[in-house]
Amino acid sequence: GVHVRSLTTGREIYSHNAQRLFNPASNQKILTTAAALWYLGANYRFRTEVRADPKLEKGVLHGNQYFKGRGDPTLTTERVFGLVNEIALTGVKEVKGHIIIDDSFFDAVREGPGWEQEIGDHAYAAPIGALSVNFNTFEVRVRPGNAVGEDLQVEVWPPVDTVEVVSAGRTRGRRTRPRIWVGTSKLNRNRVRVTVRGSLAVDDYGRTYRRRVHDPSRYAGEMIKHMLEMRGVKVKGRVKMGYASRRTTRPLVNVWSKPLAEIVSTLNKYSNNFMAEQILKSLSAELYEKPGSWELGQRAIREFLTEVGIDGKKVVLANGSGLNDANRITPAQVTRVLQTMYQRFEVRPEFVSSLAVAGSS
Repeated sequence: GVHVRSLTTGREIYSHNAQRLFNPASNQKILTTAAALWYLGANYRFRTEVRADPKLEKGVLHGNQYFKGRGDPTLTTERVFGLVNEIALTGVKEVKGHIIIDDSFFDAVREGPGWEQEIGDHAYAAPIGALSVNFNTFEVRVRPGNAVGEDLQVEVWPPVDTVEVVSAGRTRGRRTRPRIWVGTSKLNRNRVRVTVRGSLAVDDYGRTYRRRVHDPSRYAGEMIKHMLEMRGVKVKGRVKMGYASRRTTRPLVNVWSKPLAEIVSTLNKYSNNFMAEQILKSLSAELYEKPGSWELGQRAIREFLTEVGIDGKKVVLANGSGLNDANRITPAQVTRVLQTMYQRFEVRPEFVSSLAVAGSS
């Protein structure tokens, strides 16, 4: 299907099967990011909030520390360390209680429509969570041993308690072709096992692989706990799920993301599935003041399409990234969205500049 229309007049220039429904694949991100800019605005920022039980004496928090996520798709190891540094600068030196993760901004459904078609643990199909770190993936770093015949050296970054490593790989002679297989298996609701097999040459620099996590909120909590301890803040308790009550806790730190316009640019340039789904759920949570969900995200996209002159009932919406065989839209609907966003002064520069550049990786 092909459809070409004038951005300034809307006049149809060429059409071939333009009214047929097709699987849009990652072109679905055009709808998701357009709707997000349309409703939230280019300057919208995601917030991650840290709260604490009230009793803090001489640097010792006699209670819990709470981390409430609001869908930020850009939290990374570096930004988490900046977050815990801010906590340390407030005077907290020890947490007697637990690290409580509040992920109630989203519903409890981690994998959206289309995920059931996935086989394996690919990073591009990571689960979704209101508090998510490193795109809900972790790194497996594989290096050769110090001598031929030794086991491969395998490290997981960040080194969280919920990921354990089993290495069955060996170090081979110089210039040996690398043969590495990295797989993950779910041991229980919280724990994941990483198994590494194969071989690397003794003179190899090593390889890094990304794998998806299974429990985003617990993974984020384990990373935060590890980073706090790296910063010198002792934590006596464990990572737990819970709710950060504004009535019984006090504010500690707020961390804001970059503006939505910058995030959308990264998303569309690199076709990032995780970012698209986080934005879709966040959009629905903001619009309807309910936990973000794929169902409410679909509703938000349909309402957006109606506003730009498209019958929202004449599309098939499932997820926000276009992952696998789940969505259906027509070429004419896509060009209608593009034309409308081009003509909307408030977001035109940000949306147009976010789009992928032909011939550029």
